[in-house]
Amino acid sequence: MKYFILLSLALCATTTSWSQEEEPANVFLCKGDSLMNSYNTYEALSYYEQAFKQNDCAMTRMKLANCFFQRVAYQQTINLLKVMNEDSLSHEAFRQLVFSYHKLSNIPSMVYWAEQTVNRYPMDAEIVAKLISGFSQLNQPQNGVECALKYVEVDSTSIEVNRALENAYFMDFQFEKATVIGERLLALGDSVFTTFFLTGLSYSKLDSLQQAHSLLLKAATINDFKNDACVSRLGTVCLKMGLYEEGLKYLEMAKELIYPDTMQMRSFTLSLAEANYKTEHYQEAVDAWLQHIAYNPNTVVTYYNIANVYAYLLEDYDKAKKYYKKFMERAKEEKTPTPQLLDMIERAENMTRELPQEGQEDFKLPVDEHLKKDSILNDSISNDVFSTDSIKVEL
Repeated sequence: MKYFILLSLALCATTTSWSQEEEPANVFLCKGDSLMNSYNTYEALSYYEQAFKQNDCAMTRMKLANCFFQRVAYQQTINLLKVMNEDSLSHEAFRQLVFSYHKLSNIPSMVYWAEQTVNRYPMDAEIVAKLISGFSQLNQPQNGVECALKYVEVDSTSIEVNRALENAYFMDFQFEKATVIGERLLALGDSVFTTFFLTGLSYSKLDSLQQAHSLLLKAATINDFKNDACVSRLGTVCLKMGLYEEGLKYLEMAKELIYPDTMQMRSFTLSLAEANYKTEHYQEAVDAWLQHIAYNPNTVVTYYNIANVYAYLLEDYDKAKKYYKKFMERAKEEKTPTPQLLDMIERAENMTRELPQEGQEDFKLPVDEHLKKDSILNDSISNDVFSTDSIKVEL
């Protein structure tokens, strides 16, 4: 053992160009290296710090920074490396700067150092993927796509790079290209939740409903139906396919996951109401619309939907008149009403006149039967947004 230690010290002395005054720093470095080889970063840190005090140079800085990095002290790692001449940094030091900034959520700095790394080491797939994802996080997905395409010209099989590229295409609204990359990932054997989800989401954007349903269902199953965005999107795809009962089931599951997130509940309650309406659960549809009003008091069309259900389907005419009047109050406040909204106001006024007074019997609405199930509106009206598209994918 003594022979091994002496040999290590001798090798350190012969492989560095330290002057006699700098020799203690060399000894501290060798002791630190020995401890690092044993994963004893705590004691190694003390020796590296002493070596750095003895001789502040590229070697001592990078060894001390590496020790800090291994100890998850990312800011200390950055402080040591970012001031160095970039030509003096090792490949590993560049990577440590990228990952340190990433861990500290400083995305602009992460992108800068990732670019410097990729310029020197263009086939470092892990850093290329970080750079692509960084551009996406900065809302510059087109830059990420450009970076990715340079890499995949050489290597189209990197799962990390392809995942980041798929996400960049999705964020750049290039959904068809996103599905191509998604299918490539699946062919490469990538079977994680994110790949199934993002590819299914892209297919849903293209109204390729069968593919979307299959992939979203796989994604939801992998994640035990715990991701609200995935389960909710699966539910809305089912509605578009006419699978109303299945869609309602998934939307009810999503509701439990989303509550009480106000912003998500605002749009989600519209989906839930639509699912209940199309499965002929009319009172439940009304309940969901009333929930939507609680989350979105400025809504207009929701009151019209509720009034129509009470008038045509539940035949509760007092409540129908109540909600027609609420609809008209809000609709008439719109400064620039659309032709559609003006038409709805006119119909609501006619309905309030035609509906019976309290106690009037044998009343029948003068409308065709097919209109009873054709009274739901979720979009094209001011202040009502029907969307579950917001997604952030961390890669």
